[in-house]
Amino acid sequence: MEGLASIRCDKECAVVIVTGARMTTLCRRLPFLPACDAVAAEGGGRLFWTSRTFPKAEGAEAGLPPPGSSSPVPPPTLCDLREDMAWRMRHAAAAGPPSANEGVPPREREGVLWDAFRRLEAEGWAPDASGYSTSFRLPLPKVDAEECGGKCGRGNGSGKTERDLDLALRSLPPCLSSSRNLGCADVFPSTSGKEAVGRHAAAALGVPLSDCAFLCDDDNDLPLAAAVGRAFVVGATHPSVARAIAAEGGTKGEKEGHFWTTGLEGTLAADAAVKAAGAHLREVLSRRRGEEEGNVAAEQPERAPALA
Repeated sequence: MEGLASIRCDKECAVVIVTGARMTTLCRRLPFLPACDAVAAEGGGRLFWTSRTFPKAEGAEAGLPPPGSSSPVPPPTLCDLREDMAWRMRHAAAAGPPSANEGVPPREREGVLWDAFRRLEAEGWAPDASGYSTSFRLPLPKVDAEECGGKCGRGNGSGKTERDLDLALRSLPPCLSSSRNLGCADVFPSTSGKEAVGRHAAAALGVPLSDCAFLCDDDNDLPLAAAVGRAFVVGATHPSVARAIAAEGGTKGEKEGHFWTTGLEGTLAADAAVKAAGAHLREVLSRRRGEEEGNVAAEQPERAPALA
């Protein structure tokens, strides 16, 4: 799972987990994940805030009230995560209204996203929507569940080629987008995606993306990685990530370059990336404090000379 860290306007560090995982997978992992300010799942289609950080502003950014409630903030839950329904409703034109699709099999759901699901299935693909509400996953040609560690659902097994997949993704309507992740292709509303939810979360926290750091590793992370101040790569799991690192001055443990990488693997790489991201954010905070102090000094009126 990837994470977006930033310096909030109140000088605290905010942490947002951004993952392409389906909701069922996220729920199983929650007891083992570090405390954070928000969690985005399904590649950005669903966003959850803690009670401390849930947007309190009135209007479209506030979150829609639950049925029968006049409060814009949903009631507390056992794990202190509340869904930002205003964000989810941004995808309703493509993914269908949650009120009509919750608990409904993908083949019976409303929305352009599910029209695409049914069309691809009729064309011989095996789209996987188990545990998804705002996206679905397509296994790549000649990739089965064993090859991707069981993370990408069912294998293709249909004899389709990479060219077939490219054609299928290019045939999607404009309101849908796609990305590669875990050896599969994800299809989701164009209003969603990791970059979109990352920008939304940063704006809600009052932080420019240039002050944010992003821990990442896969192809679907690249748009958000390019938008933040610095990206910390835990491990390049897709060739496109390696190419991006090479193109933008990635280094191993050094400060130069947009990407920060390490030669370590597994939890050691994750630990090193977290420490490096923390050091980077401390530098950002120090620079911001210096700029603010300079601005305050510049605004102070010149004192008249004292009379003897």
